[in-house]
Amino acid sequence: MSFKFYHAQNCNRTVKSGALSFLFSAYEHVGTWMGVLKAKVPEEIAALEKLVSDAKSGITKITEAEYLAAIKKKQAAADSYAPSLAVDNKSPEDLVPSVGHPLDSEPAPQTTETVAPLKSVDEAVAPVPVEPKARKSNA
Repeated sequence: MSFKFYHAQNCNRTVKSGALSFLFSAYEHVGTWMGVLKAKVPEEIAALEKLVSDAKSGITKITEAEYLAAIKKKQAAADSYAPSLAVDNKSPEDLVPSVGHPLDSEPAPQTTETVAPLKSVDEAVAPVPVEPKARKSNA
């Protein structure tokens, strides 16, 4: 059996049909993510066709060419995303935090502090007194 191709108007969620769940591959954001899916298993195709017949589902049947165009659009968007690590003409090495204040020529002094161990949780947390609220009278 050959593949069948489907489009979801909203793939922000898992699409369910009976006991089957479908995750569409998101390719474009237009308020929600639109997605595409290809199916080959007869049970999956039957469930998807049932969704296609329900106009409220947002699932439509598409051609292989439409499916490939959506996948190509997704790949083009992924390829064009190239975050820049440079900030204010600094190299990525300049962005690594240093020890101490940046204006200090010497590194920050190393300090060690000893803390006495607690014998119980009650020593760490003092109880907070709570006053009862006054009741309102229904008179």
